[in-house]
Amino acid sequence: MLTGISGFYRKVLYIGIGLVLLCGYYLTMRLDWKIIDMDIIRVQLEGMIRIFVASVVGSSIGYEREHKHRPAGLRTHSLVCVGAALVMIIPMVLQLYNTPIQMDVTRLGAQVISGIGFLGAGTIIRNGGSVKGLTTAATLWVVAIIGLVIGSGLYIIGIFATLIVHFILRNFRTE
Repeated sequence: MLTGISGFYRKVLYIGIGLVLLCGYYLTMRLDWKIIDMDIIRVQLEGMIRIFVASVVGSSIGYEREHKHRPAGLRTHSLVCVGAALVMIIPMVLQLYNTPIQMDVTRLGAQVISGIGFLGAGTIIRNGGSVKGLTTAATLWVVAIIGLVIGSGLYIIGIFATLIVHFILRNFRTE
């Protein structure tokens, strides 16, 4: 079976397999010998739903920006929203595993909001006396917050906020 692998690499492979088995043994001990823990599956499915909803909501706002040929479009807005949702899913998962890590969820969200400021600054262009890209920067900021809301499990508020953003982008033009 392992005839083509030299002695050194064969030993590394065996050590790797042993480590995987040890980790599996540790995890089953950690889960009280349950092979499948339904709480873990439920939390992961809930997280997947949150990520999916965040990607749809972020993409819908990004599509409008891309359709108007703005610097940040569909992919950027979708990725920002998904990333923000992931940040809010992390504490939910850590709480399920009963980790000794104490974390303040609001601090994670605050870091997302301040980090988006750098991304938004990249979309703002100053040309003489006019400034372009402020609305795109604002939509990136609000999409990040919508991602935080959806990542927290507040789907209705997140979808309502998305509808409000669409209404503002389509009806309040200064052109």
